[in-house]
Amino acid sequence: MLLKKYAVYLLLVLFCTCTFAIAGVPANGTTKKLLTPQYITQNSKSLIPYAEGELLVQFVRGVDMNSVNQVASVNSMSVKKRYRVLSQRTGREWVLMKSNGTTEQMILALKNHSAVAAISPNYHNNLDIVGPPTPNDPRYSELWGLNNTGQTGGVSDGDIDAPEAWQTTTGSSSVIVAVIDTGVCYDHPDLSANMWQNSLEAGGSVGVDDDGNGYVDDIYGIDPAGTSGSTPDTDPMDGYGHGTHCSGTIGAVGNNGVGIAGVNWTTRIMALKMFDDDGGNGYDSFAIECIEYCIDQKTNYGQNIVAINASWGGSGYNPLLKTAIDNAATAGIVFCAAAGNSGTDNDSTPHYPSSYTSSSIIAVTATDDNDTYGGLNYGATSVDIGAPGISILSTVPKRVYPSIFYDNMESGSGNWTSG
Repeated sequence: MLLKKYAVYLLLVLFCTCTFAIAGVPANGTTKKLLTPQYITQNSKSLIPYAEGELLVQFVRGVDMNSVNQVASVNSMSVKKRYRVLSQRTGREWVLMKSNGTTEQMILALKNHSAVAAISPNYHNNLDIVGPPTPNDPRYSELWGLNNTGQTGGVSDGDIDAPEAWQTTTGSSSVIVAVIDTGVCYDHPDLSANMWQNSLEAGGSVGVDDDGNGYVDDIYGIDPAGTSGSTPDTDPMDGYGHGTHCSGTIGAVGNNGVGIAGVNWTTRIMALKMFDDDGGNGYDSFAIECIEYCIDQKTNYGQNIVAINASWGGSGYNPLLKTAIDNAATAGIVFCAAAGNSGTDNDSTPHYPSSYTSSSIIAVTATDDNDTYGGLNYGATSVDIGAPGISILSTVPKRVYPSIFYDNMESGSGNWTSG
């Protein structure tokens, strides 16, 4: 089985401070106007970058917002932001002024104004990062696919550079990844906090289609395959292991002191079960129903599904499945598909759905810890990328493996190694 390392990176809000000078009051009671020591002219702007056409201004006591707006208007400026709390606490109006002119022109206009106590360009700041973040999950060091230090005897840095990516974001709870697979063990201790839930059903009545989408009690997703491939239901609990293993790589909770960390420390995993508990009976009809569910949840219920993980496939070309994938693309959903496990060239022997010519499909083959081709399917034009996928430690369902919560899985379907 190919474990995909398609990382859905979304924006993490980074808080940084903007420092500017505060007016002081000398002993004689007169207001001393302070211009930040770092004030620079346009000719030296590149040394200390700032937001052009913006100026942070503090007014003297007694100047209210009506007067502030008048000062701005007379000088062809506007108030972009009022710092309400600071204004109230200090008894002076604090604002961010904006102009179509330059910051230099704004300073020249206001630096000697009787109502102005202090001014400063809106300087740009940088994050002071000591190094890549390291999660405290006890088995993180075993995840060579995220950060390969040669711990398994492989090549250092033969990985996806997860720590480097985590400097930008570790994920977001507003992002949903749909895993169409054997289901997901949604009560796994390293997955439960990152599982998507249908709030309308979770907070509704048992046995009732509370959201009116045609499924009763679809809290974590749906199960077109059922336990045996013949009786569908809405409980996508994993009875085989494959989907849970994929989900751990995608989004095991990071930095929680438990087990492993996923590519995304925080995300939402939607469980869609298209294979029964024996790992078989995974028909196109089940896949299409799961894709349709994703489209419906995104377009009609406002669920931010950004990607579908599909680590499965076969040799049959189905135009209806392709059309379903294309429809998901029009809804803004990327389709990440395994290239296949047979070790053949997909350019000459296609593997579907990864070989469909759809712009939204990302076809992925596996690499090993030596950063080399892992022996699975390949294709110069039909396979897009390779990513770590051989002997990957990840989550497994406790209902299938009651004595363990984590294990390694080789690329072949159901081929587990000790871990």
